Amino acid sequence: MEIPPTLLTVPAIPEYLLIQVFSDEFYKILVQNINLAYRYGLYTAAMVLIRKILENLLIDILRKKTWHEKY
Repeated sequence: MEIPPTLLTVPAIPEYLLIQVFSDEFYKILVQNINLAYRYGLYTAAMVLIRKILENLLIDILRKKTWHEKY
């Protein structure tokens, strides 16, 4: 069974998150995945990925804070 080409097009929706905010490649890829999930209407997947990015940002903040306290 072949999928019609109209189902493969990506809707023209503006980006949900901006990639330029992050300098780390991990976050850039994660933001791209969030934007794609949102664009395709996969809102639960986008929510899970947003939670992942928030958790990782919090971990990075705590690492930097504890590193500054130790040294």
